[in-house]
Amino acid sequence: MIHFLNLFFQGFFYIFLTSFLPGMVLFILIFRKGRIFWPAVFGLGILYTFLKVYMLAILGIYSGGAVWVLSLLELSLAVWLILKKGKFFSFKLEKGEIWLAAIFFVLGVKRVALALFYPFFVGDVWASWNRWAVVWFRLKKFSFINDFTYPQLLPANWSHIYKLAGGVFTPEYYAHAFTLFFYLFILWILFQLKGVLSKATIFVFSAYFLFNQSSFFSVDIGSGLADMPAAFFVILSVFYLKEYLSIEERKYIYMSFLMAAGAALTKQAGVFFWLILPILFIVFRKEKRIGERFREIKKPFLWSLIPIVSWYGVARLSQATTWPQIQDALRSFSLFERLQVGAYIIVQNFGIYLNIHSQSKWLVFLIMAVFWMVASLGIWVSFKKSNFYRWLLLIFIIPYLIVWTFVYSYDIRNSLIAFILFLFIVFDGLVFTAEKFFEKWKQAYFFRDNKNILFIFLAVVLTIGVFFQKPVYAHLANPLNFNDLGKDIVLKKGKVFLNEKLVKEYFKERERGKEKIITNFSDFTTKLHLEDVALMVNFKDKERKDWENFNLVIFKGRKEEYVGLKTFLQKNSGIKEVVELYKNEGSGEYLLELKK
Repeated sequence: MIHFLNLFFQGFFYIFLTSFLPGMVLFILIFRKGRIFWPAVFGLGILYTFLKVYMLAILGIYSGGAVWVLSLLELSLAVWLILKKGKFFSFKLEKGEIWLAAIFFVLGVKRVALALFYPFFVGDVWASWNRWAVVWFRLKKFSFINDFTYPQLLPANWSHIYKLAGGVFTPEYYAHAFTLFFYLFILWILFQLKGVLSKATIFVFSAYFLFNQSSFFSVDIGSGLADMPAAFFVILSVFYLKEYLSIEERKYIYMSFLMAAGAALTKQAGVFFWLILPILFIVFRKEKRIGERFREIKKPFLWSLIPIVSWYGVARLSQATTWPQIQDALRSFSLFERLQVGAYIIVQNFGIYLNIHSQSKWLVFLIMAVFWMVASLGIWVSFKKSNFYRWLLLIFIIPYLIVWTFVYSYDIRNSLIAFILFLFIVFDGLVFTAEKFFEKWKQAYFFRDNKNILFIFLAVVLTIGVFFQKPVYAHLANPLNFNDLGKDIVLKKGKVFLNEKLVKEYFKERERGKEKIITNFSDFTTKLHLEDVALMVNFKDKERKDWENFNLVIFKGRKEEYVGLKTFLQKNSGIKEVVELYKNEGSGEYLLELKK
């Protein structure tokens, strides 16, 4: 237990040094006084850490020693700033923020536990995002020839944790826990928007999407994918845009553009919002002359351009998932089918099961009609009552969702930078309407004097429902067999199960210092981060391998192929003995030691 607690606090200390510490320094320097806004601290911190890792890597000095020296300097600066300027800041949390955090950790407990007690389990994460983090961790000097096909803010931050910890295997759990803050802080930021129409909206929104174990929000918690982090930056940017429109302090517009840059450096979808942000600002400031509006955003825009150019200018935008690949994914779909898929995906991610093959087409149509009528009511009320919502919908959210529907609708994740704001606006309109409708009820004796009892009853019911609710992963039975997120989300353990005995046998050899591996088992290599000690091959040309350079063979395939490989190795004059350390004919997994 003591060992576990030690690892737990050690992990959060590394997360603190990676994100909150540098973010605190920057927040104090930028704002100089006021209440500490923790989502902004976190956002500033991870943007800074990405740029720090990137610069250190380019200079060829990205090492554990350099990271620790800089972290200690940042810690010293933070202590000095807090002692000197701390009296001008309030670290106190609002009651609503505390309640919101409680809702998140209670209703999201299953997914939170998954992030704390499992390594990364989603295929795209362990095969790409975390693999890139390991590449950052191991590189001696940044190379412009790489396989970083996406922006690297998230992997660079994970690698910073790995550098602090001096390794990857246990710190993977720390990096996984790190992702939880994006989900908590998205709700936190939406709370601070206060629900433009209703203050109750954020609690209804949070309770629904955390309770509903089939919702896109609940399913994604702890996944490690970059879509929610990108959405976090977009929503934080929108928050500071709204603050600037209300208060007109220059620091807010700088923050809005910097956070938009953070979204662009997290995933390419963020570039869309960063390009739209100046247009949003110009439209919202229509009372000023056009020249004044451009002058207002000139410097913030240029400051945000610096980190974006520093990455995209050298990594090239073309490293993104290319247009031909996207077209391949959607090639067989007509425009109507793409619209249908997009609409189905949105409805199904509310946990509403739809399948035209097993349900009446009229039932599916009725469900869709009711859903979109209710959503349209929320949109209409918000559109009519709030100028801020109106232009946000017209200039950013609706155009982005249209593009998503016809180009990217093979996955709900691609929509999240706009979809979360869209749903929040829908909920705000609906909650506002409901409050007006039930206004007289709120004054009734039962509701007026029993609020706490009702709240506790609702909390207990929702919490029990989380544990006994069986998720309806309707997207796995999509009527068009599309948007299959894979069993990794459902089974919680990833698309590939590594045989526990095989892993144990490998680590026995690892402890003896035997780590020159030749293998055709790519998933084993990737999940255990063996790229630096393993050569990936196709054993069909085994005669051409330099077997004397390796002492471990990890093979995955049919039994007859394994027998042929083993026989070949036993006849090899450069190998004294072939020792079979592990075999599982059922799964086709084998581990051999080559003695010279």
